[in-house]
Amino acid sequence: KAVVSTQSTGAMKSAKVALDNIEEDEEESFVEEYVIPSSAGNVAALRQYCMDVLGPVLFRKVQCLCRDFEDNYDSHETFMKNLELLAGTEKLEICLIVDEFFVDE
Repeated sequence: KAVVSTQSTGAMKSAKVALDNIEEDEEESFVEEYVIPSSAGNVAALRQYCMDVLGPVLFRKVQCLCRDFEDNYDSHETFMKNLELLAGTEKLEICLIVDEFFVDE
């Protein structure tokens, strides 16, 4: 049998609380980092945000891929896979914003 002292149990509880606090801080900073303007008057700011995240070349490639969706893809799943391959998983949401707001430019 393993014997755990009350001192090491207290240290483990303190470590768990510290880890929980770090995880909460990381979640909050992630949300703050990806706040996207939502009012209709901020469409230019939203476009600039997408451009900054994707870069101008990738932004244009995403626009083209989204424009060609109906002609080139037999399913939404195939389209999403190609979008993810193009931009990466971490930028997929930004690509969907481009698809929603900036395809017809």
